[in-house]
Amino acid sequence: MISAQEQALRNLKLSNGMTWKALAKALGITERSILSYVAAPGTKGYREMPAEVWHKLENISGHELDRNNAGLYFPKKKVISISSQKGGVGKTSLVAIIASIFANMGYRVLVIDMDPQGNLTEQYYREDQDFPSEILADPDGDEFSPGPAHVWNMFQSNVPVNPLQISDNLYLVGSSLDLADIQLGDPESVISNFNESINTLQEDFDLVILDTLPSFGNALAAAHRSADWLVIPTELARFSKKGITYQLRTAMNTKNVFNTDLTLLGIVVNKITYTSRKDNELLRIQENYRELLEEQYGDLMLSPALKLATSIVESQAIGVPLIEYAPKSETTLQFTQLSQEILRRIKVEEEGIHG
Repeated sequence: MISAQEQALRNLKLSNGMTWKALAKALGITERSILSYVAAPGTKGYREMPAEVWHKLENISGHELDRNNAGLYFPKKKVISISSQKGGVGKTSLVAIIASIFANMGYRVLVIDMDPQGNLTEQYYREDQDFPSEILADPDGDEFSPGPAHVWNMFQSNVPVNPLQISDNLYLVGSSLDLADIQLGDPESVISNFNESINTLQEDFDLVILDTLPSFGNALAAAHRSADWLVIPTELARFSKKGITYQLRTAMNTKNVFNTDLTLLGIVVNKITYTSRKDNELLRIQENYRELLEEQYGDLMLSPALKLATSIVESQAIGVPLIEYAPKSETTLQFTQLSQEILRRIKVEEEGIHG
């Protein structure tokens, strides 16, 4: 697990497009000192960062920093729906990566694959592997036979669901193409059944993350009915921008129908391409759409925006989480920052409600 001091230093380095040498100069310390602060705790080169360096970091960052690795905030409302009614925006990758980061932080995390394509479920297995019997009891059979960890069970009345443990702190309720038939069921019953099931499941977890399908129907309505928080990923492109509008309309309609407290946490910009990383300059067309989104949604834009990265595709190809495949990469750091920002916003919302 990355230390609090390493995270703070890497966050500042990333947000300002600095080299370690430039950051050391800004803090008035040597580059060698910085490298000792970002070394792994317990190794020969590791050193605790002095209080005066923490103070300098906070002055440059403009806010107080968390110096305690164990200082986790546990939300009262736990269910996060990652939703977009535009396919191809990286929704499933986002769910898989932030779930592994939350689990690595120490949260007990449940991810639920609600898309019949089952891409989230596939991310935890190699291409040549079949789904385990916990998800598909008889993958070669003529009849669909869901295992105890298949999301199909959540849409049925009084059918138990037993999430499949993927790794320490991370559990999965998986999906397959058979889930498409849920769209043909009676909306009232399947949405109600899912809500009852998720209310039971969430008692055993600190965070529950829903990976939804991009089209409207029973499954998406069930996700919005049961979620506490909504995060919308998007690309900086014309049709993705429209997808935000459609998604917000759909989610808020469901919220009104069922009288829930579903709250939009923010919008995540994904798959950006830098022309100058030092100056944070994007492709001109992407920069135009970023300005439009910032003008329209303001503080609802989550930070940081996520760059297009081959390391995500590579880690998925071998079924290894990004944080294990490239733990010190800029991409992993960006997703870690985003995970922290999601938790920070939940905390602000809950303290505003309950404080």
